[in-house]
Parts: sequence; structure tokens; C-alpha cells
Amino acid sequence: MAIELPQDLIDRVARGEFVLFVGAGFSHGVTRLDWDGLLSRLGRRLCAEERAGWERFDPLARAQLFVERHGRAALERLLARWLGVERELASCVRPVHEQLLALPFGTIVTTNYDRLVEATLEKLGLPYMTVIDDGDVHLPLPPRARRVIKMHGDLDLSDTIVLTRDDYLAYERTHPSLSLLLRSLLLEHSFLFYGFSLEDPNFIHVYDYVHQLRRAARPGARSYAVLRKPNPLLEKYWAGRGLGMLSVGSFEQAEELVRTLHAGVEEHIRAEREVARVAARLGEKVAAETDALVESLRAAIRREVARMGRAGEDVDTDRKRELGARAEAALVLARRLQMLGVDVEPQDLAALGARLYEARRFREATEALESARFGYRRLGLDTPLEVRQRLGRCYARLASWPHAFRILRETYAKSGLWGDLSWCTKAAAGVASALLACGRKEAARRLLVSHTNAHAAVWPRLLREVADDECIVCAHVALHFARTQKLLERPELAVRYATRALHLLPELREAQALLTELSVPLPPRRVAAKRTQLRPPTRGQP
Repeated sequence: MAIELPQDLIDRVARGEFVLFVGAGFSHGVTRLDWDGLLSRLGRRLCAEERAGWERFDPLARAQLFVERHGRAALERLLARWLGVERELASCVRPVHEQLLALPFGTIVTTNYDRLVEATLEKLGLPYMTVIDDGDVHLPLPPRARRVIKMHGDLDLSDTIVLTRDDYLAYERTHPSLSLLLRSLLLEHSFLFYGFSLEDPNFIHVYDYVHQLRRAARPGARSYAVLRKPNPLLEKYWAGRGLGMLSVGSFEQAEELVRTLHAGVEEHIRAEREVARVAARLGEKVAAETDALVESLRAAIRREVARMGRAGEDVDTDRKRELGARAEAALVLARRLQMLGVDVEPQDLAALGARLYEARRFREATEALESARFGYRRLGLDTPLEVRQRLGRCYARLASWPHAFRILRETYAKSGLWGDLSWCTKAAAGVASALLACGRKEAARRLLVSHTNAHAAVWPRLLREVADDECIVCAHVALHFARTQKLLERPELAVRYATRALHLLPELREAQALLTELSVPLPPRRVAAKRTQLRPPTRGQP
């Protein structure tokens, strides 16, 4: 059966005026599990007495009851198993996923915990930036990159997920910047909802909050929702709030609707390109001059990268600042080219990112390195380890701890270097501190215990003799590990490793401050003691 779509929807999607909002239905062909199915499985793990009144409870209360019985960690393990976080999702990407995400949506919001959206964008070769918590909201967005807002968290970082009643009640307090970002999107854009329940408490609260402002600011703008046989009263309710319903009878009809929308948008874009070709023929001289300008910009970037390469690695601080300023100017040129749809060589972007990192311009370095990473991916190449290392450290410098922890965990697994372990441990402490600030003590503890146990064989090596050329980096590893143990309320281990950090690097002020916080007298300042081997830990301790 042919599906007719509003021409207004097709035209405005083609012009990039819509934000896509996807829910559990987007992953239907992968997990075969929707919201009700998920809660039903959770309910079956409660005894008959604990299930009393189960059907009368709202979804948030059901998830909360499961946590009360089995604990948060059990909930996260089951979600990971059922939703496929531990398996590669590239092979699960279906044509409907590609057709939907290939449409020109600059921002994609999802309540899903899995990484199917990211896997689809990677298969399409489209760059993206994920926003998982408040620390990610202000990160620079590379040119042409999609912004993927994971409103309810990411199972790969399980402590970020939002599912229970407590999670929802605390959302405004724990995610103030994300809530503000979502409100601004609702105020400034139209939304297309796919596979999403409009009964979600977060959505109802945010949408109603901005409804009056949005109606006054953009009275003609209209959002749309793809729903399976919506309740007529619910349809009437949302229609009065600027939301049109696109009814489908099954998931197959929803996929047909996506194909129709994709075909309509492609036709619209082809028509615009034809107009552009006519204009180009009328102004061939202008087009030729534009091509020459693009090539000139590319050559300027290559010359600047080559010049910075000749400067070498061992330069003083002033020279680093100068090279950073030149790299930022070259990045501006690269940004202009990318916005025109012209690709810049990823190795050039990586070189710019390296110089920007050395100059401590971490926002600009993040943009350059992310663009380089997607450039390598577009060419079917693995991103070099040093690019991923710098990118993870940039995120750490910007206090975007979830992104930093994910990348740095992978780089340490690949390299096994002390430096990568140092940054990874620092990021773990950053994530845990953010969780503690939100009152999620148990979540912070689980993350830190997992990180500690994952590298249990490594920590004792810090207490043994260390080569002279590894003293500095090992001191920082010991310091960050001491911080994680302090957060875990293990003061003896925190003191032992903070003291070891000072033995390795007596001028390490952070270690001195940590010992002061722990009310421990500072050891005598002895430079010669830094190779001293401390008493090995007792059995069962790092």
C-alpha cells in the first residue's frame, strides 16, 4: 500500500530543518525487544509476591522494583545481554536504518542504550559526535558531523543509563545542560519521532515546558511522529501541540514509510542539484574560479603542515604557541573546505591536531583530531594509535570524562604503555567524581572497582623498582590510582600509592595535596629515594 507523506515534511527534511528522535522501535529488527518486552522480562525475574500489582505500575516503577530486588548492577548486565552491547552491531544494520540516518538530520536524539545509531552512521561513512552527559554538551562539533544525543545514556558506559523512577526524578538535577540543550532544540527546530513512545515522562515534561514559547516563536512549524495505531484521543492531544501523527499498522509499514520519505527527499535534493547545475553552466567562469580557490586552500593547508613538520618536536613554549596559532589558522581553512563538501587529507588534520594539542588549544585540537579520525574511517583505514591517544587526552583536558574513558581504555589495551594507563585512570576518577556529584555513589564504586580489578596485576609494579626514564610517568599513574582508591574509601591504599608517587617525583604537588587531604604528614623530600622499593602489598591488595 502506497504511503502518502505531507510535502511539507519532505521539503523541510531535505532542507535539514528537522531533528530526528529515535526510540526503541529503531532497534526492533536487531534486539526483537521493545519497551514492554524489556519490562516483561524484568518482571519474570521477581517472585509472585514481589510482582503483586505489577500490571498496575507504570514502567518507571517496574524498573525501580527490579533494582530494589536485584540491584543496579544486575539491571545493567541484563540490558547489556539483551540489547547486544557486547557484540558488533555493524552486521545488524539494516536498509531501513541506513535510509533513515542517511537523511540530512544534523542532530539525532535517541533514548536507546545500544550503539546501533553509531554503527549505522559508521557504515554510511558519516562523521558524528556523541553527547552522553553534561560534559559533552559544549564539545566542538567537526564540520558536517552529526550530533548524536544519547538522552538516556549508553550501555557501553552503563553508569550513564536512565531507566528507573529515581533516574527520571533526578534527571533535571543530574543532566541540567542536556535538559537545556533538548529544550533549545525543541524551541528552534521541528522533530521527527520514529520508534519512540510519546508517553516518555522526560519528553512530555520538556515538550510541554517549551510548547507555549515554541508556538509563539515558530507558529507555523510542525513536528511529526511515526506511531503504530495511535490512540485517537492521544492523537488529538498532541495535534493541539503542533505534533502530526503518521499512522502505521506494523513495523513493516513503518519501514515502507521511511523508504517513501527517503525517496521523496532524494528527489527534492536532485531537483535542487539540477538547478545548481544550470546556475553553474550560466556562470562557468565563477565555477572555475571557485575550483581554483578550493585547490589553493588545499595547497595552503599542505604547505602549513609541511612547515610545521620541519619545526621538529623539541621546541620551546613560545614556539609551540606560535605553531598553535598557525595550526588554528590552517584549521579554519580546513573547516571552510569541509563545509563546502571538500575533504581534507586526514593526515594533515592529524598534524594540525598534534600542534594544537602541544599549544594547549584543546577544543581546536579535538575538532581537528575528530575530523582526522572520521577521515581515516572514510578511507577504510584504521585510525593511528597516536591520533586516538591525543584525542582521548583532549577529551580528558576538556573534562568530557565518558568520552575520554572510552577512548583511553581502548588505547591502553592496544599499547600497554604507562602513559595511556595514567590517562585512563585519571578519566576513570573523573567519571566517578561526576557520578558522586550526582549522588550515584554505588555507580561510581562499581566503575572504580571494575577498573581496579581489570588491571590488578599492574598496580603492584608501581611499588617495585622503576627505571629512571619511567619515574615521571609512573608517579602520575600512582597518583591517579591513589585518587581512585580515595574515592573508593580505601585510605590505606590511597596513602601508600600517593606516597609512592612522591618518592618517584618529589615535586608532584597533586600527590602532596592528596596526602594533605588524607591528613598524612608529607614524607621528607629526598630526590635520591625515588628508586627505593617499597614494602610489597599484602595478598589480595593492589
